[in-house]
Amino acid sequence: AFVTVFAAFVTAFIMLTGLLFIQYVKELVVLLYSAIYEEHC
Repeated sequence: AFVTVFAAFVTAFIMLTGLLFIQYVKELVVLLYSAIYEEHC
């Protein structure tokens, strides 16, 4: 019983950190893109 609860917790944690990581990468890409765009124009 404990193993299933632990597995569910780990899965939720991985999903949560994954979403946060995706959002972080998106913001990073936007910052890089805007910086490059400003340099070229």
